[in-house]
Amino acid sequence: MTEYSEDMFNEMGINSVMKLAALVHSGKLTPGDMTFAAEILGRNIPKAFAYSVLRPLLDSKHPLTREGALLGLEHHKDDPRCWDAIERCLYDESEAIRLVAEEILEDD
Repeated sequence: MTEYSEDMFNEMGINSVMKLAALVHSGKLTPGDMTFAAEILGRNIPKAFAYSVLRPLLDSKHPLTREGALLGLEHHKDDPRCWDAIERCLYDESEAIRLVAEEILEDD
């Protein structure tokens, strides 16, 4: 079993962002790892790919995965599709996700 770390995700985000995107969608990461990986992915992925790569993660049953996706989308909130996806999270079943979405939108 591979050990993942925030440092590894940062390295991948800088040097091979599409490999990080593939890892995020591979199903190999725990929800905790997904929080870091998705946020880092959002920080590094080109704007043209951000919505299509991160938005599907908002459908995860795990709030930690959804949180990572939200934090990743935050870096692209000037894209109307990303803004709308963040806005929809104001109605998430998880209070924590609703609060993260609210903070992101208030920071605008």
